[in-house]
Amino acid sequence: MNKIKSFHPLTIFLFFILNMTFTLFTYNPIILGISLIVSLFYSLYYHDFKIFLGNIGFYLFTILLIVLINPLFNHRGMTILFFLNEQAITQESIIFGFAIALVLVSIIIWSSIFSYTMDTDKNMYLFSKVSVNLALIVALVLRFIPEMKKKKQEFIDTQTTLGMKKTKSLSVRLSINYQILLALITWSLEHYLTLSLSMKARGHKQGKRSYYHSYAFTLKDFVIMLFGGLLLAFYIYCNYKGHLYFYYYPVIGELKFNAFSIILFSASFLFMLAPLIYELGVSLKWFFLRRKI
Repeated sequence: MNKIKSFHPLTIFLFFILNMTFTLFTYNPIILGISLIVSLFYSLYYHDFKIFLGNIGFYLFTILLIVLINPLFNHRGMTILFFLNEQAITQESIIFGFAIALVLVSIIIWSSIFSYTMDTDKNMYLFSKVSVNLALIVALVLRFIPEMKKKKQEFIDTQTTLGMKKTKSLSVRLSINYQILLALITWSLEHYLTLSLSMKARGHKQGKRSYYHSYAFTLKDFVIMLFGGLLLAFYIYCNYKGHLYFYYYPVIGELKFNAFSIILFSASFLFMLAPLIYELGVSLKWFFLRRKI
């Protein structure tokens, strides 16, 4: 089941935009931790477990890479751990690099869930109100990356079947990867040229556009958007009053908890989980109804 797709396209779009906004515009460790954990919940729920484990490996590699690179260029901080080429490696720069990595990984996960949830028709429905060309570009971009990954895997599987990927020679493997890259470029150019000709033949942009799906704005959409609007206003207020303020330089600050910050952390956690809670609630409802039959 994927009940999150049953929400109105505008609700889905604003839900993910708000989650990314909360993640991007604060470096408070609690908010970053909530965003990362909840986004991982969605990734685990909607993706195959093997794919999820593969993604976890990529996320850990990204975090480690940023944590290692940031202290090499950023030498701010009072707690010097050691010197590398006469440059200070500080504890604060390492922890700040970890915070940056959490932001980046969280945004990547939220974006992947967004592209999984917002299909082509939803994007066309939503963005064509502003511009048909913009809607088409957004839909094609979101569709292009998964298609390229799928096609790349097909080419790799073909090379593996032919026994070409089993070679240990670096030059041969580089040659094979180069051939796969050329095949991907050729396929993408041919594919989208065919797509453009097909759209032209079907009368694209001629006459009034109709939609395959009709999306209704229901009570659950109103609740999510009202919750999101109130949370955004409260977030701005707390940020303005300094309830979310946390500093990494010159020394690591201390987390301060008060009534406002605790309410905001709890509300953010519930808002980010709201569609998933709704979906689990619907699943449980149908489970008990089937048991009564």
